[in-house]
Amino acid sequence: MLNRLNGMFAFAIWDKKERKLNAHHLNGWAWAKDQRFDLENGITLCENCHKLFHSIYGRGKNTREQYEEFKIRYDNHEFIKMIS
Repeated sequence: MLNRLNGMFAFAIWDKKERKLNAHHLNGWAWAKDQRFDLENGITLCENCHKLFHSIYGRGKNTREQYEEFKIRYDNHEFIKMIS
C-alpha cells in the first residue's frame, strides 16, 4: 500500500509477491461522495491486500478507521497465512 510522505509516495503495506496495485478509498465511494476525488481519501493497495481488506470489512460503507485497524493487524502479522 502506498501512503503519502512529504508529497512523495512510499509503501506502508505491500505483499512483495504481488505486482498489481489497486486504488482504495479510505472513506467509501458509496457514502463519502464529497471525498470521491480527494487525494487525502485515497491510498494504493497491492491487489492481494485490497481483496483481503474487503473480505474482512465488506464494501460500500468502509471508513478510514477500518483501514487504520487493518494496518495495525497487518503490521502485527495477523494475516500472514491469508496472503501467503
